[in-house]
Amino acid sequence: ACAFARTREEQQNVNVDGWVLAATKESDNDFHMIVSAETRADSDATQLIIVEVSGLPPDGTPGRAALVRARKQFRALFVPAVKDKVSKKYTTMTPFHVRITGSLFFDVDHAGGIVGPGALKPVSSWEIHPVTNLEAL
Repeated sequence: ACAFARTREEQQNVNVDGWVLAATKESDNDFHMIVSAETRADSDATQLIIVEVSGLPPDGTPGRAALVRARKQFRALFVPAVKDKVSKKYTTMTPFHVRITGSLFFDVDHAGGIVGPGALKPVSSWEIHPVTNLEAL
């Protein structure tokens, strides 16, 4: 894997209110969510963003407690509807209102318009990753 320093824009943490439309667990153990600024399940792709609840780093890693908390929050809100096993298939859901806290990340591995189920493919490679807090609204 390549390692790059985060850009100035990626040094920012954000708080965002949005609507979770779909989620899955990826092979890297991250939970991926497709989140919309709109409450509609047929949201315009320009209103979508990928949000990732990270897999866990080894014990003792700085910041690990926030990642553990976010995974517990995700599981409490979405599992078992979203399977807690690796899948290439997203679970689509009735829009679920959440507040997300996390870091901005430009994911070169997730080109715009490629990742997501059906029409729910964000047009941008910008993500919120990792999530450090996830709460229902």
